[in-house]
Amino acid sequence: ARSAAQKQQGSGLTRKMMMKVLLVFVATTAGALEVSVSPGGSVVVRSGSLVLETVDVFLGNLSASGGGLRLEGGPRSESGEDVLGRFNKTTLEWNGMDTAVKAYADLVVFEQFFPERIVKPLNASSSLACTGFPLFRRPSSKCFAYHGVFPAMGTCDEATHQGGLPLVVYDTEGALVFSSLENHKAQHAATSKDWVGAGVKAGVDEIPQGWTQRFVVVEGKTPSMRDTFDAWGAALREWSGSSDKRRMANNAYRDVAHSGLGFWTDNGGYYHYYGPSDPSGKNNNGTPTATTYEEVLTSVKRSHDEAAIPFRHWQFDSWFYPKDSDVSAGGGGGAVTNWTAMPSVFPSGMAAMVSKNLGGMPMIMHNRQWSPVSDYVTQNQPPGMEWLGSNGAGGPPGPLA
Repeated sequence: ARSAAQKQQGSGLTRKMMMKVLLVFVATTAGALEVSVSPGGSVVVRSGSLVLETVDVFLGNLSASGGGLRLEGGPRSESGEDVLGRFNKTTLEWNGMDTAVKAYADLVVFEQFFPERIVKPLNASSSLACTGFPLFRRPSSKCFAYHGVFPAMGTCDEATHQGGLPLVVYDTEGALVFSSLENHKAQHAATSKDWVGAGVKAGVDEIPQGWTQRFVVVEGKTPSMRDTFDAWGAALREWSGSSDKRRMANNAYRDVAHSGLGFWTDNGGYYHYYGPSDPSGKNNNGTPTATTYEEVLTSVKRSHDEAAIPFRHWQFDSWFYPKDSDVSAGGGGGAVTNWTAMPSVFPSGMAAMVSKNLGGMPMIMHNRQWSPVSDYVTQNQPPGMEWLGSNGAGGPPGPLA
């Protein structure tokens, strides 16, 4: 009966495949966390004066509000225990997928279950996600979200490219942080005039059998925003298994990138695209400069030593290597043709620059996408290996190639 309904609705599902999406709410407050599920599938989570209420569910172009996604069974209740603790679970069956709510002592899990794989799961109402649950009524409380490749705080009213999560809802009594919990590049925030939420990233060719996608909402123990974010980070570590005290004690801060101060030249730094490698011919202050990075950074290192600043590593950003097209003043554009330093940047070469001028300082090196006309493709490609190419980028067929 379910397969027939799926075919009638044109959901694009094929048989004998499944996908799970788990979305997790974590509450770490002394107050009681209230969770309720209506017979129609609406979920309400109350924590103090903050309320999150789901208002819709969608799968591709089918939605509960539009009538294409219909309830066919449930609610069905059960209890159990997993890595997060003991839970009570309520499941609702729709044509095409099941949704479930798992209530823990201080957690709420939202689960989507797809009994068959999804092929081309398009969604006309959202260009950023092809599934949606939970989708929360737009909050009446104050909120903000993070947006951009270099994340900055912005509106919570709209999902943007690489933006919309984490989303923070807050008032004078507390705050909630909503974000992905794992597989962060496979999910995306989504919004409409009625709701804010998230799901599997739109544009995927298919959602494979057994795929899992999780999101998390964290409530802080105090009204402090810092405490809330600390609790959010602790929740992510708990789920990933990295909260184990022995593991943290053994692994935390063991490498120079995390255990000490570093000097970075990435986006936002004064020496990001500084000098002749900047196509504008100007530094970030708009002042013309003819000095090379080798001259400038050698002087910078000398000033660090004179001031006794204990840097333990340096970072070189995308400005040091050649690319296949022009680069904007902010560093955007162009793919890597050869991952070596340009003579205009380090006339003495990378090895001499690091070993001699920087005293052998440990380095973190930036590398962006490979160019389809990269030297590694056109000249140094291993026998029998064919690189994959697209507009503006290329790459080997797999991580072991």
